Amino acid sequence: MHSSAVDHKDTVRCALKSCRSQGQGARCTQELRIIRTQCVMHARAADHKSTVRCALKGCVSQGHDVLCTQELHLTRTRCAVHSRAADHKDTVRSALKSYLSQGHSALCTQDLQITRMQCVVHSRAADHKDTVSSALKSCVSQGHGTLCTQELWITKTLCVTHSRAADHKDALHSTLTRCRSQVHGALYTQELWITGTRRVVHSRAADH
Repeated sequence: MHSSAVDHKDTVRCALKSCRSQGQGARCTQELRIIRTQCVMHARAADHKSTVRCALKGCVSQGHDVLCTQELHLTRTRCAVHSRAADHKDTVRSALKSYLSQGHSALCTQDLQITRMQCVVHSRAADHKDTVSSALKSCVSQGHGTLCTQELWITKTLCVTHSRAADHKDALHSTLTRCRSQVHGALYTQELWITGTRRVVHSRAADH
């Protein structure tokens, strides 16, 4: 993705085929959208406004209103995070204000949490243990049990991915073991898919 963005269509096509073979239709479509968005975003972060506009248009045309809104928000946030990570405080503040004005309180909280975590992860990956600990404490204090577990999981995965991408096989095995022990069936499949994709992309982007 990073070195040869022109080939991202093949990456997406491969991911779609693998996902469908597992019988995960709806989730496959969602994951494919995320993968395609990330491919475009990494390759042309400077043009993130066009990327967001394109994502919105494509999502609406498929009738995925709720998913579209969520994905668009994540896309815009990620673009901003990647291109201007130094200003992540303003990004988070702006995202919260914009989302609250649309009346998406619950989703706003979730997306804001992801945004803040990603900002911290990108800017201070070395301190990921403290980041995870802080995220867990903050999430629990808000009474978001299930959401907290999910967010913490994503955060930990991202931290490990960014700081030790070379060891992705061991990290992935550890992720699988830990997730199974927590009996997160559906969440396990989804997270494992995202984790696996990210690890391969980050560690072997040149060969995708």
